Amino acid sequence: MKRKVLSVLLIGIMVIMSFTACEGSRTSETEEAASQPATNAASETVSESASESTASEEFSTGSEQAEAYSAYVETLKDKYEGQTLNVVSVSDPWVESMMEVAAEFEDLTGAAVNFSTLGYDAAYSKETLIGSQSSDEADLFVYDIPWIGALGDYLLPIDDFINENATMIDYDDFFSVAREASAWNDQVLGVPFAPYYIMLTYNTKMLEEAGVEVPTNFDELTSAAAALKTDSVAGIALNNQSGTCVGQAYFEYIYNMGGKPFESVYPGSADYYADMTPLINSKESLEVVTLFKDMLQYEGDGALNMAWNERFSSFASGKAAIMSPWITDIMPLDDPEQSLVADSYATAPTVMAEGVEQHTPIGGYSLGVSKFSKNQDLAKDFLAWFTTPQTSYKFATTGGLPARYSLINNEELLAEYPYYTTMQQIVDTAFVAFRPQIPESFEIMDTVGSYIGQYLDGSMELEDAMNTANSEVAEILKAAGYNVKE
Repeated sequence: MKRKVLSVLLIGIMVIMSFTACEGSRTSETEEAASQPATNAASETVSESASESTASEEFSTGSEQAEAYSAYVETLKDKYEGQTLNVVSVSDPWVESMMEVAAEFEDLTGAAVNFSTLGYDAAYSKETLIGSQSSDEADLFVYDIPWIGALGDYLLPIDDFINENATMIDYDDFFSVAREASAWNDQVLGVPFAPYYIMLTYNTKMLEEAGVEVPTNFDELTSAAAALKTDSVAGIALNNQSGTCVGQAYFEYIYNMGGKPFESVYPGSADYYADMTPLINSKESLEVVTLFKDMLQYEGDGALNMAWNERFSSFASGKAAIMSPWITDIMPLDDPEQSLVADSYATAPTVMAEGVEQHTPIGGYSLGVSKFSKNQDLAKDFLAWFTTPQTSYKFATTGGLPARYSLINNEELLAEYPYYTTMQQIVDTAFVAFRPQIPESFEIMDTVGSYIGQYLDGSMELEDAMNTANSEVAEILKAAGYNVKE
């Protein structure tokens, strides 16, 4: 997951190792999602809003929710005068919006909300350290989907709090996969507020001029990249950098290639981590890595050093025709200070192999209360207030992300953010464990990516690289006590 580091409080070194169960799925309000790609022009056809009011100050998922919210706000007035809430967070682009919105909570309650923002790896390390020391240094953790296994013993279960405030919180309005990502060992440990999805993103002018249709499968993607490659433009930009970067890319592609990285980790599994025998050298795994190698010929100079920042810059400057980024690299494409393609890009669901069901990669963040906080009531109130439909709307309109069905179905937001149309199509296709939610997740991605990198640069043959990666991942998992078959 590419994450931009902001200059707020502490600046951590951005090391992206991303990523992302326990609750039954919920039927989406977006089953009839629009079938056309989302463009950066205002959408003419939008889904019916799930909310009864679309004004930013009144946004709600229903009259009962609105009444419960109003009553709840009354109880918060000056409730925490003089108290301080400490939040540890990554420094992703939406954090400035979160701070801006949090200022309203300060005015409402009298509390001070203090953010300690760090780079991705530094934030993970900070939170696990605080938890392991049973420290009261933090009250709230902002955590990514795959961190929950490492933080599970340090987060306060909030099932009862959600049930007590069910009408006001309207928990079922959150994306089903985001709710699943916020639970561990049959307990709700957080509330989602900034889910990340990967979308195919393409230059509309380049595809039109080349007579290329939007690709929907891997064969079409390869053909499109070949047709779009010129002396000055890469047909596609992929994250090929050795290590965590291309290791994460492997996990982004393997399910849509029809494979799986571990024996019991797949959509619909009864127990994701029952059998962690690695399948890194499977037929489908080899196909994924072969695709990466084949695509190099359609990419520009420096393709082997391409990572999140470089991929975004290449596409935003008009030097690449296609990429498949996280949503946080789609949002700034409309900003003329960061992008030259504001009038010529569109989004669509990620591609998949013929006959394979769509499995959209997901990441992103939830808010959880530290078990060791001395301000748990304050922390729970901020968590609830910040993730209500009303505040979620404000967050979405000031640089944040949508985590609720009601938001991506809202007419005003669809007109403002056309990629919400693609989100309608993919939010219920995401698979929460596509990056395993276990403490060893990052080490596994780095290991796999190191050997993929050696294949891409020609230092190892394909089968040797993936067999070695498979063996080393097996040893990591055995040492951690997982069930791994010989």
